Amino acid sequence: MRPLPFRQVHLDFHTSEHIASVGQNFDPDRFASVFAQAHVDSVTCFARCHHGYLYYQSKRNPELIHPGLVRKNLLNEQIETLHRIGIRAPIYTTVQWDGRVTREHPEWCCVSPEGGWVGQSPSAPGFYASLCVNSGYRSFLFGHVDELLDRFDVDGLFFDIVRPVECLCSSCRHGMESSGLDPFLKEDRMRFADKTIQSFRHEMSDFVRKRNPDCTIFYNASHVGPDLRSSMNSFTHLEIESLPSGGWGYTHFPYVARYAQCLGKETIGMTGRFHTYWGDFHSYKNIEALEFECFQMLAHGGGCSIGDQLSPSGVLDQVAYDTIAPVYRRVEALEPWVRNTRAVREIAVLNTEPWSDGSQPAEMIGAVRMLQEAGFLFDIVDLESDVSEYRLLILPDRVPAEELCIGFVRRALVSGCAVLGSFDAHMSELCVIADPVLLQDSSGNDPHGVVYERNDFSDYIIPQGRIGAGLPETPHVMYIRGREVKLTESVLADPSCEITCCTPSYFDRLPQHYCSHQQSPPLSDALGRPGVVLTDRTCYFAHPVFQIYHERAARWVRNMVTNAVISLIGTPVLRHNGPTGLIVTAREIESNRGVVLHVLYYLPERRARNMDVIEDVIDLNDLRIDVKLPTGEIVVAATTVPNGQLLDCAVHQSSRTTTISLPVLHGYEVIECQCE
Repeated sequence: MRPLPFRQVHLDFHTSEHIASVGQNFDPDRFASVFAQAHVDSVTCFARCHHGYLYYQSKRNPELIHPGLVRKNLLNEQIETLHRIGIRAPIYTTVQWDGRVTREHPEWCCVSPEGGWVGQSPSAPGFYASLCVNSGYRSFLFGHVDELLDRFDVDGLFFDIVRPVECLCSSCRHGMESSGLDPFLKEDRMRFADKTIQSFRHEMSDFVRKRNPDCTIFYNASHVGPDLRSSMNSFTHLEIESLPSGGWGYTHFPYVARYAQCLGKETIGMTGRFHTYWGDFHSYKNIEALEFECFQMLAHGGGCSIGDQLSPSGVLDQVAYDTIAPVYRRVEALEPWVRNTRAVREIAVLNTEPWSDGSQPAEMIGAVRMLQEAGFLFDIVDLESDVSEYRLLILPDRVPAEELCIGFVRRALVSGCAVLGSFDAHMSELCVIADPVLLQDSSGNDPHGVVYERNDFSDYIIPQGRIGAGLPETPHVMYIRGREVKLTESVLADPSCEITCCTPSYFDRLPQHYCSHQQSPPLSDALGRPGVVLTDRTCYFAHPVFQIYHERAARWVRNMVTNAVISLIGTPVLRHNGPTGLIVTAREIESNRGVVLHVLYYLPERRARNMDVIEDVIDLNDLRIDVKLPTGEIVVAATTVPNGQLLDCAVHQSSRTTTISLPVLHGYEVIECQCE
């Protein structure tokens, strides 16, 4: 299968049945010209939209052809036009959202435990009620895809909205009961939902591959997480939908990309040209924001996909493509330095999604932000990952002491990997175990690990030793109550062991006693229970430090974790003199002994109530990046690409470190490093 295109447009076309003259102004020549001039090499075109309508002359389901479609074979013309100028044209179809099917076949809808539709009520505007692929709808879907494969020269299939949905319809209830699961237990419903969607993906991919072995296949769930691991052979590649608004935000993409790049599949990042998110007609993203979003995709080894929405008339919005063109021109020039590379491995962070309630656990977002701001190289891994090449494994806040987890940590330690854990990541291999006795407040709730607006159950850490480097030895508030810990004899006997202690507040904030507006101050500077336990190969934080950072962005918490990481790994691969907002990634070139550095500095700002924007690019001058490769090779030359500017390099033979000087960084630069 040929390499994936790197400059895609995902051309939404969700068009209401109440709109007439659909496609009437479609001009094949102009359609082709706009994409060619914007340096686009792939366009995902619509066969069937969320409204439930088709944009081609279907023989199998003629009743589903959009009633306002005047350009009768719009999809045919789009594909033929794009193919004629060498642009790929994968086909989009919806799966679990379909407004017309929902209305006409309510028996195919997922049923909630309360007896209603899952996703929306029948009276709400939208097409968000989830359809059950265990129902008669499954047969409809296979028939629809069969027609697409028969009728079109299909480059790829993009199946949208394919994710586990707990359902109590009669088919799912019977399936659960036949499998020995209890339909009235949420855990069993979700287990069956996972099994259902995995079965659907496998069956559909087998069906497609028998008909068209070269067709790319992707199932979009708006997120790429560990729940996809068991279905990975159903995918030919991964597309990471992650807009800066609409529930994702700028913290989502680096988190997911650092996980996806370890799954052995080519990846594509997906953003939108919209100011907000999908369906925002005639809004225009700032070009600086689009640059950052696309260049960050390249920095993580992926291609780019920009979402657009074709107007009902069939005419592309030229203003949008005037913004896309200069970004994709630069992406095209940089492709040779992105393809066939892999991330330099330094730190592995275990993904906690399997033990959380959401796809963006607070501790994961906190860990990604903290490590990225500290300048470390890191990947997100799961329990099936090989961590033998990493120097450090981080277990952020919530990793249970289950057999699979313990075995995973044991393998990491045996391979020579150091381990850092926090709060409820209390693996026995860390030699630090949280006290199983949970202290409770007067209401009977466990205050440990719970976020309180006024920090009701805070305590304080007094930074000391290696953990306290650069911090004053005075109490620092920890906004979320940590665990009480007890130490094993082996830890106490370890000469490398350093204990950083906590000191309590005067009292917790309760109706019976409180102080000022938030938490009460520290009782004294007297040292109390252990807060951080550090040895040569392990570190344990009693507090949920990554969740704290997500909630409060406390610099001292990041500094203590940074100190712990450096104590465990020594000199990191990269160090720089830039601000904490600077993003630097390093990727090995598979074809030669070289490394590519991606350097980005853009400033997202919260200018709207619930979304960040990027408008200004501020130059950084006299940037210096120290590189010490884990292979022992030394960087001897560095050049910006593709323009070929040779950069000053100072090689320090004694430390096998090289300092690369970049005179000016304007937003984004890619540096090719030659090693020997």
